[in-house]
Amino acid sequence: MNTGQSRTHASIGLAVISCQALEMLFALCVRLVFKNQTAGSLSEITPLEKNFSKPSMKVILEELRRYVDVSKDFESRLLDFIERRHTLIHRWGIEYGFPNNDASYEKLEQFSNILAKDAIGLSNVLYEYIAEWMKKFPEFQEVLAKNESISLSRIPEELRELTIKS
Repeated sequence: MNTGQSRTHASIGLAVISCQALEMLFALCVRLVFKNQTAGSLSEITPLEKNFSKPSMKVILEELRRYVDVSKDFESRLLDFIERRHTLIHRWGIEYGFPNNDASYEKLEQFSNILAKDAIGLSNVLYEYIAEWMKKFPEFQEVLAKNESISLSRIPEELRELTIKS
C-alpha cells in the first residue's frame, strides 16, 4: 500500500468516526435537550435507553420536528450530510467504482475529508445546544466551569449562524 492509499484509508476512518459521533450527539441533543426543554430539574427527565441513538438520523429528525419548528437551513444541511454519509458508507463503489489508481484514491480522500469536516462542524453546533441546556441545572455547573472546550470558537465560521429552531 502506498502513501496515497494510506492517507485515503485514514481519511475514510476519520469520516466514519466523525459521522458516528454526530449521529450519537444528534440523538442525544434531540432526546435530551429538545425533548426536555421545559424540565426544571434533572428528576423530571427520563433517562435515555441504552440504544438511544439507534434509529436513523432521518427518524430522529422527525422526532425533533415534534419538539421544535426546525429551521430550513439546518434541515437541508443535515439531509445533505446524511446523503453524503450514505454515499461514502453504502454507495461509493457503486457510484464511483472502487479506487484503483492515484486519481480515484485522491477523489475518495477529498470526499471523506470534507464529510469529516462537516460532521465535526455540525457536532460542535450540537455541543453548543447541549452545553446551553446543561447550564440550567445546578448539578452541571462544576462540569461546565471545568470544560472550556465547549465554545462557539470550535464551530466553523460557516456554521456560526446555523440554528436548529426556526
